[in-house]
Amino acid sequence: MFYVGSYSDSIYIMELDREKEKLCIINRIEHCNRPSYLCIHSGKNYLYANNEISNGLGGVSAYDITDKLAPRHINSICFNASGPCHISLSEDQHTLLSASYAEGKIFTNPVNQDGSLNGCTSVIRHENGDMLRKGIIQGSQSQARAHFILQVPGTQYVLATDLGADRVYVYTLEKGNLMAHNYLQAVSGSGPRHLELHPTGNTIYLINELNNTVNVLRFNKSEGNLNSIQQLTTLPHNFSGASYCSAIHISKDRRFLYAANRGFDSIAVFSVNEKDHSLTSTGCMPLSHKTPRDFAIDPSGKYMLVGNMDSDSVSLCRISAVTGIPEILHHTCGIEKPSCFAFVN
Repeated sequence: MFYVGSYSDSIYIMELDREKEKLCIINRIEHCNRPSYLCIHSGKNYLYANNEISNGLGGVSAYDITDKLAPRHINSICFNASGPCHISLSEDQHTLLSASYAEGKIFTNPVNQDGSLNGCTSVIRHENGDMLRKGIIQGSQSQARAHFILQVPGTQYVLATDLGADRVYVYTLEKGNLMAHNYLQAVSGSGPRHLELHPTGNTIYLINELNNTVNVLRFNKSEGNLNSIQQLTTLPHNFSGASYCSAIHISKDRRFLYAANRGFDSIAVFSVNEKDHSLTSTGCMPLSHKTPRDFAIDPSGKYMLVGNMDSDSVSLCRISAVTGIPEILHHTCGIEKPSCFAFVN
């Protein structure tokens, strides 16, 4: 069973039947204020959703999911800012981390024992960076655009991407508060969007929305430093249209990395070198539905779910154990503007 965040006002509850290789919608929680990103507490009893709404009303919400089929709203925190586009929990599960694209800010909120959220303890606005730098994309990079935030397991470090400033920031998390440490300056005009951590924690994969690339980053866990060692395109070399990357995830067996393209609607596939974790482009799965905002790999590692935001559907795909390339099995419609997945079991 899994939850689907959306750019509507609903969180969908769905089920994957692996034997029949089918998806079904089993419930829908309404009036959730654009819950575009979700995360689940490690104890599996609490669900957190952002509220990606503007006019200073954005924030985060907590739900009790003891009854997985009927989440109960616990409380919501308003940021007095436009809503965050990404949330995650700290490694100890005591702090909710949020990133706001519209505001260029990151936030922390303490998590109480009953799953409820307290008010913000950290609010940091990113610098705009050098707005005269070569390669800047006007509009998207007219200001700081915080897009993703995540703690590196086993460390005190938190990483936050900024699409507007072309930076990946490194913070330390100290008693629920974020402290600036350093940053990696990405390629100008690339638009860093999301990160995926190799399970070793020493390699981090960065997807860049604006120039449609993936970077392999080395992370020094003792010093908290990032360095880029490789960059590859997510698009065919003969593609000339407009396209923008979205999500990035690694396979359960660590052999393949996947990156989603919007415009050239597809999932790019890369093989992961076992020794140095570098990448080689190995294939692509074209999508017949529009705008893969996010995708997820189920806990078995055998299936991929793709949220087609502009087709109001979720695609179920079977992943080849040999090539790593997914194959579309079918589409489930009626999920309005799907944007995120969170597995309960």
